[in-house]
Amino acid sequence: MVSPDGDFQKLVYARIQAMPEGTSISIGDSGTLSKSELLKHVAEGDEIGQKMIEIERAFFKALKDGSLYDYAE
Repeated sequence: MVSPDGDFQKLVYARIQAMPEGTSISIGDSGTLSKSELLKHVAEGDEIGQKMIEIERAFFKALKDGSLYDYAE
């Protein structure tokens, strides 16, 4: 599936590819997904793939606006 987010989808795919083998991530009620399963979902752009893209987008937004560096005192 090609989405308007094609370039960002490719970035997310590349970031997952860079993860160490054996990495797994839990996403809501989808259970624990292996690296290869995550890659498949992102490539297909299905519901789980779109959720991963959404998660990565939120991460980059937080990185950009500095909220990752806000510490409670």
